[in-house]
Amino acid sequence: MTIRYIPPALAAIAPDGNLTPRQKRRFLIDMSLRKQKPGTGSSLEFLQQRTADYSYPDLREFLKDIKWAVIGTVATRAYMAERVTQGLDIVVLHEDGEKVVQHLVIAGYSIVSKLEISGYQLCSSDQNAVNVYFG
Repeated sequence: MTIRYIPPALAAIAPDGNLTPRQKRRFLIDMSLRKQKPGTGSSLEFLQQRTADYSYPDLREFLKDIKWAVIGTVATRAYMAERVTQGLDIVVLHEDGEKVVQHLVIAGYSIVSKLEISGYQLCSSDQNAVNVYFG
């Protein structure tokens, strides 16, 4: 019988070394935070002074009764230096995916294509691209 070594940090969470997906995520976040050196990120003042180079569509009215979140480059803007991107990425619950696409089509968006992973790319008449990912 082979004895499997379980690092103490892991054993404190799961004695058998088998972490649930939620435990794995928390472990990786905590590990990253321990490795983060103070002062290596963007200063709060810098983050507050910046302005976006691109205006993104406000989808709140169209999707007001649906749980959704901004993801991708637009979402990371709150945590790091500015990156210019023209597409807005959002994620919705998988069961709400088709409903979200219908809401956006009613609001004037056109389906451009189905995404390789579950979801769609849509575009408004003024060329605002939105990628809707079903999560």
